[in-house]
Amino acid sequence: RYWRGWSSDVCYSDLIEYAIHLPEVIMNLLVHAFTLLSIGIGSTVVRADAILVPPGGDIQSAIDSLGDGDTVQLQAGTYLPTSTIRTNGKAITIVGVVDGQGRPLSVIDGQRNIQIIRCGAGDGPDTVFRNLEIRASDANAPGLLNIGASPTIENCAFERCAPGMRNTQGSRPDVSGCRFFDNSNGGNGGGMHNIEGSAPNVTSCVFLENLSGNAGGGISNEGSSPTIRNSIFAENRAFTGGAGLHNEESDPFIEGCVFVRHAAGLDVGGVTNRNSAPTIVDCVFHQNDTPGVVNISSNPTITDCTFSENFGPSTRGGGMENWFSDPVVRNCVFVENRADAFGGAVKNFRGAPEFIDCTFTGNTANYVGGAVFIELGSSSTFNDCTFRDNSAEEGGGLYLFESSPTLTNCTLSGNTATQSGGGVYSDASFLTLNG
Repeated sequence: RYWRGWSSDVCYSDLIEYAIHLPEVIMNLLVHAFTLLSIGIGSTVVRADAILVPPGGDIQSAIDSLGDGDTVQLQAGTYLPTSTIRTNGKAITIVGVVDGQGRPLSVIDGQRNIQIIRCGAGDGPDTVFRNLEIRASDANAPGLLNIGASPTIENCAFERCAPGMRNTQGSRPDVSGCRFFDNSNGGNGGGMHNIEGSAPNVTSCVFLENLSGNAGGGISNEGSSPTIRNSIFAENRAFTGGAGLHNEESDPFIEGCVFVRHAAGLDVGGVTNRNSAPTIVDCVFHQNDTPGVVNISSNPTITDCTFSENFGPSTRGGGMENWFSDPVVRNCVFVENRADAFGGAVKNFRGAPEFIDCTFTGNTANYVGGAVFIELGSSSTFNDCTFRDNSAEEGGGLYLFESSPTLTNCTLSGNTATQSGGGVYSDASFLTLNG
């Protein structure tokens, strides 16, 4: 379904309805994330030194008149600043109000004319933005720009900005309970763009229907290593890499996240890693019309993840693609992924991917490699893995082409091929079987 955003005509139940057909594990994550968004940050405490700014009032003047520890309190309504709001290194709180479901009612609208909020090197964790909707920045400017800054951002919505947030020069903001919806950027990073050694801490956030003209529809990391936990990436788009999340020479830590319903493009995955070594733990990749994860010259560690019902169009692998990469994939489940041609669950091209204690069940390829397709010099290894009920025209379990994989203590059962090689089909390859 296609949303209208976080306006009054959409409530949190819409997200639950949207997810009603997803696996239970995803449903639980959605409920958990939105419970975090709805409690603990809905009430506002105004300090003694505070200025109440009515809708249409001058937020910058209020900031300029206050000192450290003070509060700018906004009301329900829309604020239309004519120039960028700057906190100027002050440890102040700018806080809006919320409705009964925790959604911000205080809107700062740039009207597509300005870069809306800017924080600099003096803005640390005590510079706080809470319960705000930051909307419609200039077409070439982010809603919130951090330059060597580390503010705290809680329960804020970023909508129709370019991108929603950009973090530069080693910025380390703490971003929690925020929504990034319908942001777009002609370059990298539709929802959030992290560059120049930045390392934001992103927790319990939602990235929905953001667009990048290049890579990273939800988030793009370039030379940056954020921590991203318990967040949802859904229906974001990019053209050349990482529809949900793109990592370029970056080593983020990603835990407990969901990547769902992202679209295909050149080198696009739900997550794309290029020359990167991220750590990905306990994540779900579901119903992406592109591989869940694409690794290009990358060495990620992927643990306790689920890849389900993803689709690899054309010559793409279904659940995961590895190009010149050496990922370590441990205790992961690949179930009911599909590929037009090669590798219903996984496609390996060169490199030495390692799969440990993984399960491949019910994956299909219309041509070869129902579960796994290995080609052209890849020395993939599989230890204590199970291949069950996968199917293809040839190589229902695995198809090997000019490669040298090793299978140790693996179980293959119920795999089928309409032509040949129900379990394994080997073409000009050397297969080592142990155990």
